[in-house]
Amino acid sequence: MLNPKAIRTISDIREDPLGVIKAAQALGEPIYVFHRATPTGVFMDLKQYQRLTSLVTDYHDSLRIKEALEDPDAEWVTLDQMWADHQFTKHEPNA
Repeated sequence: MLNPKAIRTISDIREDPLGVIKAAQALGEPIYVFHRATPTGVFMDLKQYQRLTSLVTDYHDSLRIKEALEDPDAEWVTLDQMWADHQFTKHEPNA
């Protein structure tokens, strides 16, 4: 169910766009934008957007990992082999 405090109109954005972004920050959730009683968009602050894109990326990566683990023909490379193949220099912590 939509939080009534998280609803704004196109007119609200036109009149006070920064206020809509600040409302998203204060609520800690996206603001739903309505036009003529129909949801048409979402406003969110940058931190919310970055968190959302990070979650989507992590989920996508987890699906790719699962797919690779289930592939019987997958060829695996150890970290040591990758270092050697690409001539990376290992950084050893000071003892």
